[in-house]
Amino acid sequence: MGSLIFFLVACHILSISGDEIIGGTEVSPHSMPYMAFLKFDITGNTYKRCGGILISEDVVLTAAHCNGTNMQVILGAHNIISKENSWQVIKVCKILPRQQHNKPGNDIMLLKLREKAVLNRYVLPLPINHNGGKVNPGSVCSVAGWGIYKDYNKDEAPTLRKVDVKVVSAEICSKTFPNIDVKKFICAGDPQEKKYAYNGDSGGPLFCGMDLQGIVHGGDKPPTGLYTKVSSHAKWIKQTIRTMKCKK
Repeated sequence: MGSLIFFLVACHILSISGDEIIGGTEVSPHSMPYMAFLKFDITGNTYKRCGGILISEDVVLTAAHCNGTNMQVILGAHNIISKENSWQVIKVCKILPRQQHNKPGNDIMLLKLREKAVLNRYVLPLPINHNGGKVNPGSVCSVAGWGIYKDYNKDEAPTLRKVDVKVVSAEICSKTFPNIDVKKFICAGDPQEKKYAYNGDSGGPLFCGMDLQGIVHGGDKPPTGLYTKVSSHAKWIKQTIRTMKCKK
């Protein structure tokens, strides 16, 4: 079953395309079936949105700062404004951020879903490569989300978009963000190009090849963005998934 899921997801990754996140393009509908849209309350009637990745039938991986109350996950979505028949809206029963998640490099969190997702062509988990894999400077990776997609206004994308970003060296990353441990992050974004993740993209995936390598953390110095390195937390993810249970 695991190998079949990996094969199906790999085919979807290779089929991503678009016709035009900042400087990106809309993906082919439902070509990223592991994408999760998160919606939750932060204060009263104010709600926030983030991205996430379905990594098993009932667990979503996202950023720890994507935390709030009344959290729900929408799976199988391309357009998150107009409800689609492919949607699966599932409540979150347990939120588990990484220990010391306020510390740079630990901005990662697991969400336990109240019920298992129904797997189909629109909804498929993305197995994590626990062996990681080095991402070299100059590598072109992709980030996806429903966040702001124009640098001149605050419109958030109604449909899923993706953008290619170039990985920069640890030296450049440390100069851009002098107060972080660059070993726990992937820095990506070409200063010559306006291509980067933005508001609303937090918690979404950074892919290099067909491997999930990073989680959108942010960065206040676009176009260079920070991505929490998934390989640094692979052991924690694997151990935590085994013990996560919903309260009855």
